[in-house]
Amino acid sequence: MRLNIGLPPALAAGFILALVALACGTGTPPATNPNPANQSPTPTPVPPEARQSAQEFARAQRLLLQDWEQFHTDFDQWRSGLSSCDRSAAHAALQGFAGDLADITQKANNLPRSAATRRLADRLIESAEKEEAGLRQLRDRWQPDSTALFEAVDSARSEALASQKAVADDLADLSDSNGLTALDDAREFSAEFDAVSQDWASLHDAYKSVRDDQDTLSTADSSTRLGEVIADLKKVLSAIDDLPSSDTTSTMIADLKKAAAAEEEALTRLKESFDGQEADPEATPQATPEATPEATPEATPEATPEATPEASLSESSQPSFTAADARVSDSDDVLKQVEEELQSILNDTSEPESGGIDAFRQQYDLLVRDWAAFHDKYNGWRRNEGGCNRVEVANQLREFSVRFGGISKRVNGLPQASFLRPMGDSLVEAAQREEEALRILRFTWRPFATDPYRSLEQERDNSSRLRRQAQVGVQELMHRFGISPGEL
Repeated sequence: MRLNIGLPPALAAGFILALVALACGTGTPPATNPNPANQSPTPTPVPPEARQSAQEFARAQRLLLQDWEQFHTDFDQWRSGLSSCDRSAAHAALQGFAGDLADITQKANNLPRSAATRRLADRLIESAEKEEAGLRQLRDRWQPDSTALFEAVDSARSEALASQKAVADDLADLSDSNGLTALDDAREFSAEFDAVSQDWASLHDAYKSVRDDQDTLSTADSSTRLGEVIADLKKVLSAIDDLPSSDTTSTMIADLKKAAAAEEEALTRLKESFDGQEADPEATPQATPEATPEATPEATPEATPEATPEASLSESSQPSFTAADARVSDSDDVLKQVEEELQSILNDTSEPESGGIDAFRQQYDLLVRDWAAFHDKYNGWRRNEGGCNRVEVANQLREFSVRFGGISKRVNGLPQASFLRPMGDSLVEAAQREEEALRILRFTWRPFATDPYRSLEQERDNSSRLRRQAQVGVQELMHRFGISPGEL
């Protein structure tokens, strides 16, 4: 173990030279020079062993310092290449992300805002603004290894993705009901529906004629004419089955078929009631006085025509149109409802509106593409910590530590002569301080940390001071030993 006596290398070298001179003297007092001002000093002889040790130390120190400086150069060059790991790089990246998302928000604000798409645009704008606000907070409050702000951004991004999906679904629904294809389907349906509606209205007129002409129609005529109405209704049912079916018209067709079937059933029962009367003539009331003598005023002077049992029997035995009227009325309501729905679709899906939806879809697709590209870029930055590979950095720091360990070992291997000890101790201390700082940096380094190299830089400054101090001592020693630079 070396002992540092605490003297500056130059003074220590002078002190050691004095000791060498004393060791080399004969013990005889020097002759007195009567004129010391005119006498040149006599060089003090230096033992060959001391001179050789000094030369070896100086040569080893020169090569050592060269390698030491080269180590610093290589380390600083590597460190300068870690710009992606600097705190400023993270701030710059977050600033860029906030700006990119502000552009996304602006694009959302520029989406076409027709009556059909305004609600969809507002939902996308709200989602973009929330995600942008989260990124601004991350940019302004970010700290290395923090997670809360990143989680807030992730949550806002998840909401944005959900909004994009919901808007895509709503846009698909709008396209289905308001697109050009759906418009063509509605137009085709309308043309054929008009024919069905006219035929249905005609058979309703025929039905009402049978009902209104009961005072003049016989039972057989009523049955015959109702049969014709039912036959026409069957044709209407067949025409309904042939109507163009699509997502827009399938519900309309189902309502029409249900109404027609119910009406057919009611008309069939009404016809059967007339057929029943025709098969049982006795059930048919007679209105002549001869057939019903009891109904004459003479037989029942107190009775009125409205109050006679025969009149009551006649009214109760007549076929009832009530159920058929209800079904016919229901069918008219369904026809009206379908017509209104169809006109609403045709009016709402005019060419300008379809064009507005198509324009929105085009801008929406561009927005979602840019939004997805932004998310990919942000995710990549998060995944590789902005291009800062901490594993690679740790491996490189380990290699630098091993390499400097070799320098430290060479320092300890310098010549150990006592008169060289002050310079050697300075170099040993310099190497130890810098080696320890490197070791600490290796195990404490983190991406984006605030000034992670401060401690190492301080120890490098101390090391540089100690190395300069040792170098000055060696230069003084070489001068006193009379060793020129060319001998090294």
